[in-house]
Formats: sequence, structure tokens, C-alpha cells
Amino acid sequence: MELEYELYLAALRRPALRPVAAEWAEDLAALLAAHVDPRTARALVALMDGICLQVLLTDAPYEEEYAREALARLIPPAPSGPPGRRPPRSGPGRG
Repeated sequence: MELEYELYLAALRRPALRPVAAEWAEDLAALLAAHVDPRTARALVALMDGICLQVLLTDAPYEEEYAREALARLIPPAPSGPPGRRPPRSGPGRG
């Protein structure tokens, strides 16, 4: 986790590293987009970055319940139906 923020900090100081930092965030969002829509995936990355950054900067303990509650606000409820099967998502390029 700290290495990710070292990359972000270095990218702030050295513009040549900004594409690398952006690619890191985009790749993480792409992984999450396999489970949620792309906008929600980007929001999840931002939320996780924010929570982790606060923990690193304040030395406050990580609060799993807080993180779960915050993530639940962004993640849509799972559809009802047979386990392991999700209906196709709608949106641009999806149906």
C-alpha cells in the first residue's frame, strides 16, 4: 500500500511518472469493472485510496466496519437469482 502512495507522490514531483500512476489506478479500476460498472469502479478506487491515505497519514487504525459501510454505499446490491449468475449489466457498450 505504501508503495502505491510513493508512486503517487513521485508522480506529483516528476511529471514523467504521471502516466505510470494513472495506469496503476486505471488497471485497478479495470479489475473492479469486472464486478461493477466502470464509473462505480473508479469511485471504488478513489474511496479505497482515500481510506488508505488517511490511515497512512494519521496513524489511525484501519476500521474494517467503516470501510465496509463506505464500500456498501457504492456497490449495488447483488441481484437475486441462482448463485454464481449475474444478469448482464446495462450501460454504454453493454446491451
